Amino acid sequence: MIISLISVPFYLSETVYFTLSVTFIYVAINKAGKTIGFASGKSSDDENFNGELYSLYLLQECRGLGIGRELVSAIAKHFRAKGITSMMVWVMKQNKSGLGFYERMGGKEYLRRKSEFGEVVVDDVAYGWEDVSVLCLEEK
Repeated sequence: MIISLISVPFYLSETVYFTLSVTFIYVAINKAGKTIGFASGKSSDDENFNGELYSLYLLQECRGLGIGRELVSAIAKHFRAKGITSMMVWVMKQNKSGLGFYERMGGKEYLRRKSEFGEVVVDDVAYGWEDVSVLCLEEK
């Protein structure tokens, strides 16, 4: 299922993949029809947050334009519509731009862990939002 959500200067499409835990993806597409970014979310069994922003990616040249904020908003609205009220995201500690982005979005540091990325052990930081509504942007 693909649904057009925003039309100018880019739009987001939603693709829902059904797995054991429902994962959904919003894709940002520019006027030329090129995919410029995506975000995915899923439910979480974390004791404090029942939704997880599982991934967020934007092409380098599309960063700083508000598209990441739009993608996070789409994820938060999807969660809210499904009765999921809180959200968390894991970010590699060395991803300074990612850490800064989630802090600017109001995320509060929640946990730290070590995980494997390929064969490399990395430090991760979790940010959380107790109420996803604060991430929902108004419709344009």
